[in-house]
Amino acid sequence: MDNKACNKVRPGVRKAKKKQVKDELDRIKQAEKKKRRLEKALATSAAIRSKLEKKKQQKKEEQQRLDEEGAAIAEAVALHVLLGEDTDDVGNFDLFINGGSG
Repeated sequence: MDNKACNKVRPGVRKAKKKQVKDELDRIKQAEKKKRRLEKALATSAAIRSKLEKKKQQKKEEQQRLDEEGAAIAEAVALHVLLGEDTDDVGNFDLFINGGSG
């Protein structure tokens, strides 16, 4: 008879165990939610960084294009001055700048 009494779990202990399990499940759910939020924030951050990098690259390419155009214009002006062409002869100058033969 003593064995039967020892094998029975008191109701208060069982309730405490259930609460422990429930608390642990709640903690796991909260951790999973937090993980999903962090993953989403990380993905958003990566997308923003990618977009900024793309804009930076476009700006760099645009600056390079402008530098090349400026150099071409400077070269055309220098050639114009060296050749002693008339400054009134704008048509030939424009053709030279725009890739014509002058």
